[in-house]
Amino acid sequence: MATGYEDLIPAQKAAPTGYEDLVPSSGVPGPRKAAPKTLAQKQAEYQSDVRQTFANLLGGAVAGLGDIGITLRTPFAAAERKIAGLMGREDLYPEVDARAKLRRDLQTAIRAQPESVPFKTSTFLTQAAVIPPVGKLTAQAVSKIPGTQAILPAIESGGLTAGKLTGSKALGARVLGGATVGGLSAGLINPEEAPTGAAAGVGVALGLPVVTQTLGKAAGFIVDAFSGNLPKIQAGKIAANVAGDNIAALRAALAAAPDDINAAQAAYGIYNQGWQALGNLASKTDSASMLLKKQADDRLLELQRLAQAANPTEARALQEESVRVLNALAREMQRIELGAANTAAQTMNRLVPQAQQRQASMVNALQQAGKLETEAAQRAESAARQLQRVQEGQIPAVSATQAARTQAAASRQFGEAADIFQNIAVQRRAERNFIESQIGSLESHGLRPLDTNSIIAAIESKINAPGTRASPTQVKVLQALRDDFLELTRRGGGVMDAHDLYTLRKEGLNERIAQLLGPTDPKVSSKVTAKILGDIKPMIDDAIEKAGGTGWRNYLTTYERGMHAVEQKIMAAQAMKMFEDSPAAYVDLVRGKNPDAVEAIFGPGKFDIFKEMAQKMPTLEKVAAEVERDAALKQLSSGGVEALNEAIEKASLSARLPNLMSRKATLTNLSLDVVEDKINKKTRAILKEGMQSGKSMLEILDTIPAKDRIALLRVMSNPSSWKMRPTETAGIMAAQPENNLAPQVKNQNALAR
Repeated sequence: MATGYEDLIPAQKAAPTGYEDLVPSSGVPGPRKAAPKTLAQKQAEYQSDVRQTFANLLGGAVAGLGDIGITLRTPFAAAERKIAGLMGREDLYPEVDARAKLRRDLQTAIRAQPESVPFKTSTFLTQAAVIPPVGKLTAQAVSKIPGTQAILPAIESGGLTAGKLTGSKALGARVLGGATVGGLSAGLINPEEAPTGAAAGVGVALGLPVVTQTLGKAAGFIVDAFSGNLPKIQAGKIAANVAGDNIAALRAALAAAPDDINAAQAAYGIYNQGWQALGNLASKTDSASMLLKKQADDRLLELQRLAQAANPTEARALQEESVRVLNALAREMQRIELGAANTAAQTMNRLVPQAQQRQASMVNALQQAGKLETEAAQRAESAARQLQRVQEGQIPAVSATQAARTQAAASRQFGEAADIFQNIAVQRRAERNFIESQIGSLESHGLRPLDTNSIIAAIESKINAPGTRASPTQVKVLQALRDDFLELTRRGGGVMDAHDLYTLRKEGLNERIAQLLGPTDPKVSSKVTAKILGDIKPMIDDAIEKAGGTGWRNYLTTYERGMHAVEQKIMAAQAMKMFEDSPAAYVDLVRGKNPDAVEAIFGPGKFDIFKEMAQKMPTLEKVAAEVERDAALKQLSSGGVEALNEAIEKASLSARLPNLMSRKATLTNLSLDVVEDKINKKTRAILKEGMQSGKSMLEILDTIPAKDRIALLRVMSNPSSWKMRPTETAGIMAAQPENNLAPQVKNQNALAR
């Protein structure tokens, strides 16, 4: 594992994780490779780690002193609560876990990490520095009691020496001193540990030099057995044996695990079959089953929130209601835009015949006026000729004059009639011009007859385009669509109705394509459909907008967004059903391995679930990752039974006393076998309970055997023994977890010298 400090601390070669054959090459669910860090970034992270370590050391020191202070104040706190209870004000002094609260406060104030090794080490060292005077102070207090001088050396040494006493009196004094100082030392830190400390003190007092050297482990085992801590110690050994070389990584994972997953799930990403087998063993409890059921219920609940329904029936009802509401909202927009697109054609269908009639009437009037004017002129000319016929002595003047008058009167009548028709022609011309101005104003307002000729011409062009013309399937479909446009245009009297064009866009294109393609390969059919719709639909939308439906695309956007939201709910409901019926199928869907299911809901060409469900993918992927995790852990656990068995046998063997001394030691060994048989069930119960969460298992791993606590109490009780033998030093150091991920190495960084 890369730490980011490779240029500051010599790199350690990482051990194989063992996941190479489980994690797909796609990198799911493995970690992504991070970009190289700059020197400034690495130095900043190094400084951050130093600050964190300092905060942990400081917090541990405060916690160490605080534990002792809390113990000293406990009697006063109890008195305060009792007085408050008598006054009916229990709310003033509520029961709280003061030690846990102190650590939470340190987390908030200085961001200390109570579970870290530096914090625990600092707590231990601080308390170790405060506790040594306990024996001496206790001896000084006891010295005030008459007749206690003989046992003062035993009390001051914590049972290690008996002064001048010998025999049974010396043994009794040492037992008394060990129990007293051990109990006070442990109780000063935590009153609950006082019995354990007293038992440890007795063990120290009884540990004769030869027995202590040869049976150190047995003494610790006895203390744990009598203090009731042996099952937890045994569980810790088994867990540590199972963890093996992964113990440092497991500690880190357990400490960081949230409370809603168990310790097996917390270790996901760490290849350890035995650990997962232990998790499988621990899962056979009601509490474990309830946790797993709750996790499954929570996942289902998250999917139900996406689908906004608890089951397929509710989902379908919701979808239908959503479509109804959407249609009601969009219907008025659609009516207005299609009505606008039809306005020009409808208006022209009404006005053009009127203009044509006025034009015809004007022409007829002009023709009639012309005829009458000609007739009037001819009659006037005839009247003139009649007057010219009058000659002296030949034709009677009266007769010619009368004829001339008659022709002149007819000429005037025809002229008046011609004027009337001229006036009619002028009126019809004015009416025609007004109607034509009305027609002209349509275009000035963005209203034109719906023109499908451009669509038909574009389809013709595509039919004959290189590439397309070589595809019989596409040519056949395009020709059929062209004929549909021509037929609907003919039925509209040369102008297609906008509602026909919309229906063709919404349903007709898909139906015609499906009809023509028939049993064609679904993938080919989907591809052809998506391409043709992608080419023709924009042309239809352009024609509607140019005809006057200027808000047409806004309507489409509104409807498509609303419909897409409905389709997302349908997809979420489908995912929910898959999750319930087949978690593996659900994972395939979310991982993009079932594009057909996506396209069936969102339509041709929309098969990418990551695109179509973009905003909802985090929830879908979270559930899928958890399903994958549990499936991987189940498979992993099946191969870890042998490793778990070996870890249990190793822990059991290590708990046995060596039968290498007297009959008394043999009897002790036999009695311990009986004790071990009795605590097996308790150990399993502790392991099962511990595996319920990362923190509870971490607590089991951190359990310190009594053999180490005996040495620790000996050190704290007797300053003169601070220079411990190597075996005791090793025992105490074994109680502190070692970080295998960051082994101690010689610092070669010149900046740190």
